[in-house]
Amino acid sequence: MYRFLLTINAAKVFHIQKLIVVFLLFCSTVSCVRNNKCSQQSVAIARKDTFEKEIRHIYDPDSLLTLYDKSLDEGNMVKQMVVCGKYAKVMRDMSDFSSSIKYNLIGLDIAKELNDTMEMVRNYNSLGTNFRRLGAFAEAMGYHSTAMELIEMFSDSTSSSALKNKAVTYNGMGNISLTMGYGNEAKKFFEQALSKEQLLGSHLGQAINYSNIGAIFHENNMYDSAMWYYNRSMQENVMAKSNIGISLCYESIGSVYEDLGRLEKAEEAYTKSYEAICDDKDMWHKMQSYISIGRINIKQKRFDKAKRFLDEALVVIRDMGSLELMADVDDMFYRYYKAIGNPEKALYFFEQSNTYKDSVSGEQEKNSFMEICISFEKLRNQRKEAILKERNIQQRIRSRYITILSCILTALLLAVIILLVHLQKNEKRRADILNDMNNIKNKFFSIISHDLRNTAISINRSVKILADNSPNMSATDCKNFLNELSLTTDTQVELLESLLEWAKIETGKMEFCPAAYDIGQIFEMVEKQLYKLLKDKRISIKSNIADEVCVEADFNMISIVIRNILSNAIKFSYPDSVIDVVVNEIGGNKVLVEIKDYGIGMTEQDIADCFRLDRSVSIKGTAGEVGTGLGLVVCREMLGKHNSVLNITSQRGKGSVFSFTLNKSIKPQ
Repeated sequence: MYRFLLTINAAKVFHIQKLIVVFLLFCSTVSCVRNNKCSQQSVAIARKDTFEKEIRHIYDPDSLLTLYDKSLDEGNMVKQMVVCGKYAKVMRDMSDFSSSIKYNLIGLDIAKELNDTMEMVRNYNSLGTNFRRLGAFAEAMGYHSTAMELIEMFSDSTSSSALKNKAVTYNGMGNISLTMGYGNEAKKFFEQALSKEQLLGSHLGQAINYSNIGAIFHENNMYDSAMWYYNRSMQENVMAKSNIGISLCYESIGSVYEDLGRLEKAEEAYTKSYEAICDDKDMWHKMQSYISIGRINIKQKRFDKAKRFLDEALVVIRDMGSLELMADVDDMFYRYYKAIGNPEKALYFFEQSNTYKDSVSGEQEKNSFMEICISFEKLRNQRKEAILKERNIQQRIRSRYITILSCILTALLLAVIILLVHLQKNEKRRADILNDMNNIKNKFFSIISHDLRNTAISINRSVKILADNSPNMSATDCKNFLNELSLTTDTQVELLESLLEWAKIETGKMEFCPAAYDIGQIFEMVEKQLYKLLKDKRISIKSNIADEVCVEADFNMISIVIRNILSNAIKFSYPDSVIDVVVNEIGGNKVLVEIKDYGIGMTEQDIADCFRLDRSVSIKGTAGEVGTGLGLVVCREMLGKHNSVLNITSQRGKGSVFSFTLNKSIKPQ
């Protein structure tokens, strides 16, 4: 109940602050002189148009960054905003989505400060495109929805700029809907976008949306209609002189021929697609062409050529980080290795492709997507009603508004001062608690939806393979296969145990019952429990524990801590090596426990991430063992109950030392 109230209170604080900011901005806007405001806006628009013309033909990232730095020195916010937008587009075309998003956000903040609605819309749409290409469709739809809401609020929503931004927004929503499998919704969005581009007379805009509508017919196996739209798109692209558009049209036409079984015609179209875009910096669309050429050559059993294109695509796409393209290229590698008779690699890429596909179109993503679509339509209707109502009210009360507003502002400012003084003391603490809660929740669901699910799927597939092929397998092969299966189940059991221990701690259900125990006896007990792991890797534990050293500790918790650390040491130690255990009494009535291995070690970043719930470290052991990412988190929580901390010193390639202290105790009689 306490956590629930914290969440509600934090939410109230957020909304109160948001309303305050909005209200203050509105009040300051009303107090401005209208004629002076219009004049300033006209000057700002003229300056922006001038800067856009100056950098129209600049595509070099370094040159754009130099211009941005110069605009910072000049304090010219309009120029900063324009350069940010151009740089973000160049980076997106180069598939550097991280840099593109960064400068979109900078440009968005400047646009908000300058109150430039259309520039805000452009940045929201650009963010939507970036997140769509990264496979984050719910976030992408959210940005496009925000853009559309701003356009609807814009006073001159019928201007050419507003129409263009509407077309871009509808197109982005359509692309997301099409990828998520909502063809009917996608078609409506594309038709809306096409109608706006036709009003503007934009050849490129029409080409894009003709092609997208064709893709919907193509997906429904309506090949004649699809080809009509693709050819119409080609005509518009030729008039627009768009090499990327021409390449995409050949790509789409080739796909139709491929589906119809006309492989030679398909290869011819894919080759033209590649030739049209080969010198372009737009790696996103170029990689789609590479994948198609790889696929058609696999079907024609030209495996060397297919492998060459797919290898190059794999390297580029991994750097891009696009889940959608990673799913596609891994699927092509699965087909390639299956075709050349390499089932082991085929299975690997099949699993990789499915993992990426699950990330792109999982149920949670679809639910978020639909919620945003519903919210968008609802907010849009509410906004229209609110605007009409607001205009009617303003006409009746305009003459009295300033006086009433001044009184409200005075009362509100007084209330704000009192409220902020009261809330400032607790806001940071509440934010930290909420952040911890979200990290715990996200980690829990991540383990259930990813780690447990993937391990279970792996076990299921392995059992099926063994069941289908056991008559043809030798006893040695069966034994090796079962050993691998045993390792997988051991990993899942370890994960479940860690998850249970962690859950008990977080929910307060693990009792803390400290008493006096001989630390040496605890180590002996844990060593027996880990006998099989030690024997399998021929690792010995060298103990240097003073006689009858007793500590004040909870037996179960300390046993778990020692077992987790020793298991970790065994996992990352090389076969035929030694693990040192040293227990000594130190000053301050304390006992120091040190566990040292000579294994693969960790980097400073790995150590820093060990205890982060939002960035768990899971490095494979020397025998391919897979960790859970929870063991050290559990150790930290349990040692915290003992007013102790887990210290780690490590060096990559030389091993690690884990140490902690416990209170010394008198041996029980």
